[in-house]
Amino acid sequence: MATLEETVSSLVTATNELIQNLETKIDEWSTEVDAAIAQITAAAQAGTESVSFPDAVFEAAVVNTDVVYWNSGTSEFTKAVANSAATSNVAGIADVANTRLYLFGESPDGLFSGLTPGSRYYLDPTTPGAITTVRPATFAVFIGIALSATKMFIDIDALPDRIGPSELIKGTLAYGATVTPNFNEYVNYDLTATGDFILAFPTLVTDQTSGRMTIDITASGSDAIITLAAGLVDQGISSLTVLNGATHRFVITLYSGTVAQVSSEVLALA
Repeated sequence: MATLEETVSSLVTATNELIQNLETKIDEWSTEVDAAIAQITAAAQAGTESVSFPDAVFEAAVVNTDVVYWNSGTSEFTKAVANSAATSNVAGIADVANTRLYLFGESPDGLFSGLTPGSRYYLDPTTPGAITTVRPATFAVFIGIALSATKMFIDIDALPDRIGPSELIKGTLAYGATVTPNFNEYVNYDLTATGDFILAFPTLVTDQTSGRMTIDITASGSDAIITLAAGLVDQGISSLTVLNGATHRFVITLYSGTVAQVSSEVLALA
């Protein structure tokens, strides 16, 4: 049986070996990163159409055009998905057939298929490796713009989380209409109500857990009774009345993807 001193000595030796192995790996990764940076710089100076990384090692499930990130645990490029900081740390676009990873610039014509020319593409929040034209609310990563159905200009860039809407939708609500706020489109609303209507639970981005939007309602012709759908909470109130000619602002704040708190204030009296 080994003595305590021998056991401690063995542990120290093993720890030192582990540290040396990690230092070696870090040096290797640093060299690869430096090489990639040098390639990007050289390409920019030379006007090269694209920057790519040769001899890329992909996990077995990766196919052409998959968006990937570097999995340090398996030492290979793995399908990325916009649902965590780790899995959305995008490295590039996979060209498995040529063991190449595209980092920036124009992809080879024919690498992609079915793109909508002019559309902006983002890392998908649900399907690993996939892209989408809808920007996710969190862990969003811009991938590139479609130059044609088969070609993309790749420009990978992590984006800040969107915590509120940025556009304004105007319209008139008929009696009995249903308003379904759409967090997926990141919009605010400025609406005129000609009668009673229903405020439905918002449409959400997949896996969205938080968000905020405003809905301004002006009653026209008569008072408008607003019925709040299930899941919307306003201090226990299930309906609110906007007086004819008055304007109310409703602020919807989403919590945990299942509860949306509604608060309201009078912007202008009749």
